[in-house]
Parts: sequence; C-alpha cells; structure tokens
Amino acid sequence: MIPLDSKNEIIRAERRYVEKVKTLADDFVKKKRRSKVSTDELLTEEKLNKFAESIGEQVNIGVIEAYNEGVTGIRLPNKNEIWLPMGSVEEGLSKIFNKNPSPSSKELNSFLPKGVNDIFSFHDYEKIKKDFELANNEHGDKKDWYKEAAEVGRGLVGAENLREFSTLWGITSAQTNVLENLGNTLWTMMNARKFDIRTADGEKKFRDAVLKEKPNGRRPNYTPQRLDAVVKFYKGEGYSSTGNVKTYVYSKLTEDRGIGTFNPFSVMDTHMVRMFNSKTKLDEEGRSKVMGNPMFQRTAMYVTSKLRRS
Repeated sequence: MIPLDSKNEIIRAERRYVEKVKTLADDFVKKKRRSKVSTDELLTEEKLNKFAESIGEQVNIGVIEAYNEGVTGIRLPNKNEIWLPMGSVEEGLSKIFNKNPSPSSKELNSFLPKGVNDIFSFHDYEKIKKDFELANNEHGDKKDWYKEAAEVGRGLVGAENLREFSTLWGITSAQTNVLENLGNTLWTMMNARKFDIRTADGEKKFRDAVLKEKPNGRRPNYTPQRLDAVVKFYKGEGYSSTGNVKTYVYSKLTEDRGIGTFNPFSVMDTHMVRMFNSKTKLDEEGRSKVMGNPMFQRTAMYVTSKLRRS
C-alpha cells in the first residue's frame, strides 16, 4: 500500500502511474501498426493479453484509447504540468493555463465539439474554483467516498475478487443509485459462478439468469450493450467501457482505492456535468451526451486535477 501523506509521495506515485500508462500506450501503438487492423479488431484479436498483464491494465489502455487520437500523441507530463497522460487536449489546456491562470469559459470550451458545445458550456475557471472550495468546506467529509465504497466491496467479496467487483461495479453503474449498483454487481458475480460462460450453453443460461428478478423483486437495468460487456469480461476478451471514459475510470478508481494505489484520473459523471455547466439545465439525455464525450471528460479531468494542485 502506498502511503500518500506528503506532497512528495503523491508526486512520486503520480509519476509511477503515468509512466506505466505511457509504456502501455506505446506498446499498444506498436502492435496496432504491426497488425494493420483497426483498434476494435486488435482488441479482439490480441485480447490485450500480450501487452497488458491484467484486466486492470486493460482499463488503463481503455482510458488511453478513449482519448480517441490513436494514442500516438500521448506523452509524459513535464515537471510543472498536471500529472495526466498528455495528448492534444491536455497540451492545449496546459498552454491556456500558462497564459491565463484563470481561463474564461470560452477558453475551457476550446476542445468541445459542436454537438456538445450547443448544449453545454464550462463556467469560467474562477467560478468553478469557488464552487469547489464551497463544496469542500460544506461536504469535505465525503472526500473519501470512493475509498469507502472500495473497502465495502473488498469486505464483501475479498481482495482476490476486488478487480472483478470493480469492473462490474463500473459496468452496472449507469443511471443507478448506489445500493442498486451494489446489488446488481453482487447478483452478477453470484450468477457468474453458476455457469461456464465460456460455452454457448453456459453463456445463454447466464444471460437468462442475470436478467431475472433479484431477491428484492427488481431486475438489473442491463442494456444489451452492458450485458455484452459483462459477458466479454467473463470470457476473458477484455473490458469494454460500454461507450465512455467515465465507466473505465469509475471501475479502475474503485479498484485502486481498494488496494491503496494512486490513480490520477477522476470520475466525471452526471453530477460533475451539472456543476461545470453554465448553460440552461440539461435533461438526462443531454447530460448523458455531454458525459459520454471524451473531449468533455478530458477537459473536466484536467480542470479537476488543476484544482487539486491549486
């Protein structure tokens, strides 16, 4: 377990993590070039096993690949930069903050695509900073939420099953309250132990079983895409984010908090969309559209990391 009780220890932990992700990203690019196939085909063909030692590393690769720029632009941050893998968005934001320590809304929106920019706009950085300070003063006792959630999961399923728990916790998290999310995760793990999902018959029985009513009378809110992601995970074919960076980060952050490992990423969920947004209140569909966009995710994670360092 890494002690994070001083600034220098945190910085060293950040560097180790980002260096590990950079190495994985470089290997990913080399194999992609050699294979001359699309990323999706590579993920299926290679199963990530030859360049990622575990499902946990697959999640890191998922975050990098979700950057959606072929990962060739990813580099390590310099000493005075925010400790995130540096791609084109992070490079641009670094330049913006170097010119102006309190960027305007317009500057923070620089990397949002038109479809997102039409319905969403970041507040000015100064406003975001004040809101964060207020939230920290009023709800600072919630700062260890992910650590506590991970400890609950670890206590229920054991350290050896924490990665499985965290992966399912992420996949089943969308539009679900915490208790239902926990119930769906444990329900899925229980049913996965009843069948050999690697066989056609076992997979069918698992899919049927997991969609039945749980003891509380409710059914898991599995979409076909989410259930496919679960099956793919159990068949050893990697981890699918079901469409956005948030799911990858939510899973990996939970696991890392559970084992005391530093993670530089942060979860940008629907609540964060609400907090950052300066435009008219978004409905659920609008929030999902913004949250699922990697350019929003990367900008929001950079701003959050910047706030943590300020």
